[in-house]
Amino acid sequence: MNYAIVENLFLTNNSAKLELHTTNMKFQKIIELLESNQTEQVLKALQMAENHISEFRELFRYAPSSFSKRLLRYLEYGQFNLHLQGTQVYISHTALQKVPSFLFLIKNLSVLSFNANQITEFPERIVELEYLSTLRLCNNQIKEIPTNIKHSFLTSLYLNQNRLSSIPPEIANLKKLRYLSLSNNPFFKTFPIEVCEKSLWQFWFCNNKIKNIPKELAKSVCWDIFLSHNLIESLPSDFFEYADEFLKTLDLRYNRLKTLPDAIIDFRFLKVYVAGNPDLKVSDELRNSGKLIFK
Repeated sequence: MNYAIVENLFLTNNSAKLELHTTNMKFQKIIELLESNQTEQVLKALQMAENHISEFRELFRYAPSSFSKRLLRYLEYGQFNLHLQGTQVYISHTALQKVPSFLFLIKNLSVLSFNANQITEFPERIVELEYLSTLRLCNNQIKEIPTNIKHSFLTSLYLNQNRLSSIPPEIANLKKLRYLSLSNNPFFKTFPIEVCEKSLWQFWFCNNKIKNIPKELAKSVCWDIFLSHNLIESLPSDFFEYADEFLKTLDLRYNRLKTLPDAIIDFRFLKVYVAGNPDLKVSDELRNSGKLIFK
């Protein structure tokens, strides 16, 4: 068995109000310590630096009641910090292959951020976190979103830089989803039309090598659409007939645009970012309207 070295461990005894500090203790001995203590465990702080731990289950199964009572306050592990005082969890740059199951015992979590790990599966158990509003899983190895995905409160979902190639129609089950990011998923062959079933405020789909986007996208996003670093040559002819009047941002930088319609002028708040499209030709009226940003 490979043991991970824990730099510091702090355990508070409820009855005696004692703190225990250990240094360079092996993982097995922490488990022994938790098992031997007959009083309720309250894990307040755990510091684990420069290690290769990829699984929390063995450690945290010994104090599930503590987590269910939200007594975990601060966890520092290598390069990431886990804060629960504000109901937000941020874990990055680890070898974790899945979201630790003990987190689903902490029912008041509002943010889960697991960027830059090795996670391969989308956490279906998010439905157990009824107050979760933001889920960040960028820079992982996720290949698909489960078809049974559902959540009544999630508003923000960030899945940049994974291995996604499609989006299931069941994404419509995320009733309050308003911010969706799918950038840097180069396995998409076509634009995921399922996205257009949502009423989003902001949508990111950059650097996916997509050539065409559907006109329905214009009516599904209210404020900001980010489509830079794709292979788009033109927008659908009736794209702006569908667009929301409050559309503010259309980022088309570094595509292969040939032309854009004058209909852009009619949108009071809209700015269209077009840098990196050397073959783009537009009317003088549109060029001088201030709607196009060339840098």
